[in-house]
Amino acid sequence: MRSISPSDRIPGPRGALPEMSDVQEDFEVDQDEEVKHDENYFDLRVVEAELKQELIESFLKSYGGAAAAHKDFSTVVVVDFYDHDTKTTEMCQGYKPKYHSQISYKNKIDQFYIQYLSKNRVKLLIYLAEGGKNAV
Repeated sequence: MRSISPSDRIPGPRGALPEMSDVQEDFEVDQDEEVKHDENYFDLRVVEAELKQELIESFLKSYGGAAAAHKDFSTVVVVDFYDHDTKTTEMCQGYKPKYHSQISYKNKIDQFYIQYLSKNRVKLLIYLAEGGKNAV
């Protein structure tokens, strides 16, 4: 197994480097699993978000939640990519959640995959749980 260290960080918003020490600096790739010449990894880092209070409150209200969002609401980011299983970040609280997650997908590089990458986007869905109980 090899770990990806904090020095492998990617630039964040406005050129700042996100603090990755909270991430599994321990993100590991199994070295025993051989990567063939026609395979590669697609890595996605979900570091942090800034959620607008008005948007969250409007969303909660439209789904029968409280008119004002509690500061203890939680969010989780869900990623569906290509033909892989759905993966998620850890749940985080507040309007500026720090997910510090890295998601890795091993892919066979063929014409279909390359065409998929050129025509599709990776969608990140944010799910909200109000007060830790009601998922919206």
